[in-house]
Amino acid sequence: MPPRVFMGSQASDPQFNAVTARRSPKPAIPSMFRNYLFPMVSTLPSCASILAFLIGLLSACSTGAESEADTPDSSGGTLKPLRWELGESIPMPSGAFTQGLVVDGDSLWLGTGVYGKSRLMKLRLSDGEILESRDLPRQLFGEGVTFLKDRIYQLTWQAGMVLVYDRHSLERLGQFRITTEGWGITHNGSQLIMSAGLPNLQFIDPASYRVVQKVEVHRQGVPVGSLNELEFVKGWVLANVWTSNKVLVIDPESGEVQGFFDFSRIAADARKRQPSVDVLNGIAHDPATDELLITGKLYDRIYRVKALEWPRKENKKAP
Repeated sequence: MPPRVFMGSQASDPQFNAVTARRSPKPAIPSMFRNYLFPMVSTLPSCASILAFLIGLLSACSTGAESEADTPDSSGGTLKPLRWELGESIPMPSGAFTQGLVVDGDSLWLGTGVYGKSRLMKLRLSDGEILESRDLPRQLFGEGVTFLKDRIYQLTWQAGMVLVYDRHSLERLGQFRITTEGWGITHNGSQLIMSAGLPNLQFIDPASYRVVQKVEVHRQGVPVGSLNELEFVKGWVLANVWTSNKVLVIDPESGEVQGFFDFSRIAADARKRQPSVDVLNGIAHDPATDELLITGKLYDRIYRVKALEWPRKENKKAP
């Protein structure tokens, strides 16, 4: 079977302006509504999105997937989805409400949420088998996960703390305080990078645990919020947009959204396999294969994805 190449469900996405900017962060509402009902209501397709899909499909058929019109415009104008190719998949632990995902050699760190069910797990990358696991205290709602050097960092949603573990023993070493909610976390090799559902990225010094810089995230001057799970890849910050199937490609220096991947096909496949799944959430990068790993809350699979194009930017180098 030839590889499946996708451009996303829309030929362009004008939603990276006022609609995304107005979307409020995760409200202080009952967890049942937040975790299950609200994402399903928020992601129902609109007439406009269906029309955009049909227009995009006709455009792709007439111009071809390799045309210049199908690449994102980094200098201004409407963004268009970046092309990607679907690969194999990896089984996920049953009932995993995924909040954080990161590859570590031949292993995968998985952080899950929900009060009383939040965990930090080490999975075998090849088959998703659980190798180690640590439960969070029942009063903590787990969020994003990353590692830097010999430490693992796991965010909590509203407790104002980041949990710190030994990367090799998984021993809990302590925690440090944050002044916002915790949503997504990654690193650039020297600093932790955190999202809180707001239109900015916070850069944290791992030695002092102080926020040393905030970069406003925007598209042509319009703030872009609801940034959730993060991953640092090829010098870009990738960010899930909460309740959507899009992963933004953000310049960490300027905060400009330079492109996006639309993984609606993956979300549709996951929902077909298991109708009770929640929203897309979970990005990792496997440096051994240069593939992205994409999953979601309550997904039973992690999908391997090969990015076929990235935004163009002069002097942009991989870390």
